[in-house]
Amino acid sequence: MYFAFDCLSPEFVRKTTDALETLQGDHCRQPLNIFVLIDGAFDENVLTSVFGASFYRISLYEGTPLSGFGKSALFLVQINMDKLGCTSWLARLVDASGNRPMWSVIVAALDIKEFAKHLGPFLIAKSDDSLEWPVRWGDARVLPQLLVELDRNFVSDLMQPIYSWLTPSRNGNLLSWSGQGKSKYEIAKYEKLPIDEMTFAKLVERSEPDMVISQIYDRQPEFLRLLLPSESYRRVARQLEIADKFNMDNPSVRQHFSTMALFLRENFVELPGFKGALANVQRGSDYMSEIISLDGIFWDNAIVDHDQS
Repeated sequence: MYFAFDCLSPEFVRKTTDALETLQGDHCRQPLNIFVLIDGAFDENVLTSVFGASFYRISLYEGTPLSGFGKSALFLVQINMDKLGCTSWLARLVDASGNRPMWSVIVAALDIKEFAKHLGPFLIAKSDDSLEWPVRWGDARVLPQLLVELDRNFVSDLMQPIYSWLTPSRNGNLLSWSGQGKSKYEIAKYEKLPIDEMTFAKLVERSEPDMVISQIYDRQPEFLRLLLPSESYRRVARQLEIADKFNMDNPSVRQHFSTMALFLRENFVELPGFKGALANVQRGSDYMSEIISLDGIFWDNAIVDHDQS
């Protein structure tokens, strides 16, 4: 599979370790525990290959309706404080996961069992019409979207005992979200995370670039080799925004339009020939007919020689 996620560098390991050591120093007089959250659905073997028997771990799905996931579950791994100064576990995790966005690091005021209990109400989402599905907290692509789009009250509930939640970004930078770091917190008043229709629609919209990239990978993977994964994602996301403005709702049209951004000049939509085509599409003209009618001048100006770029 293709995840539009850049591989992480040794510099990322250093920055993450520095951030964890800073947090440890800032809260040295308070209860503090460090956990790695791993999504086994990406690769069931990463957990055992990176973390040996000395690392205590819990399946967050055990004892829930999601227990059938087995080794593909969401796991919480305790990082012993005396091992924090050693970057070997983090370096092994980065190497084993490659470009799969399957983990993050959480610094919290609770021990592992209490923290796993706290996370329980957030593991399964429930819609207004009682549909239920697992929330992909372990997917580093989805985590930022959840923390932005979910109701602020639910995010506040989640972040009560968390000092900081750290995760790699698509381009290899370190992202972090600060919480309240409370060792005494209010228990959530819901057993499953409520998701209203508007929030669900926003999450689906935010997931579309990854879905389109997955479709491109299945049909024309060669185009995804021309750019860094994070750049491919950025261009596809931008194309989908443009497609919205010009009323391009057909999924196959949106996929084709997005694919063009991977091998043409970044500003090809601004070229005179294509601007006219977009205007015609907005007025109801057939998208593919407009693409076929683009003249040679447009293609000469739009095509990039990736061997020389």
